[in-house]
Amino acid sequence: MRIPAPLSAWTVLALSVGPSSVKISGPKPAIQGEGNDYVCSAECIPPCTYSWFVDGDDLNMHRTKLTVIAGQRKPFTLECTALNPESGEIRIHGIETQDSSVPRVQCGAAGPPGLVEEETQSQSGE
Repeated sequence: MRIPAPLSAWTVLALSVGPSSVKISGPKPAIQGEGNDYVCSAECIPPCTYSWFVDGDDLNMHRTKLTVIAGQRKPFTLECTALNPESGEIRIHGIETQDSSVPRVQCGAAGPPGLVEEETQSQSGE
């Protein structure tokens, strides 16, 4: 008589939490003529991906850290969108700066006043 081999089964659970507690850390008011660092963060499993918006315009910068070199025109609204890549759930957080700036998009550290995309990757490492 042959004894059957024990059966085993594995169940893989995909845990998806958040995003929740989305926030932007950074100076309000921004310091004119200087780099002002803003960081977007959220509680999210797996790690969220981030998008930045200024006055509703998508900056196409998908990083957690953004540096704004403030100009001298008017206050602006800075928004961060946190996306859970597993669930597709999105949360948005925005702040109104209290300086008199209108940022322009700038990739890299040199050039005219504007937004500088930092080297810091999103928490997911993308």
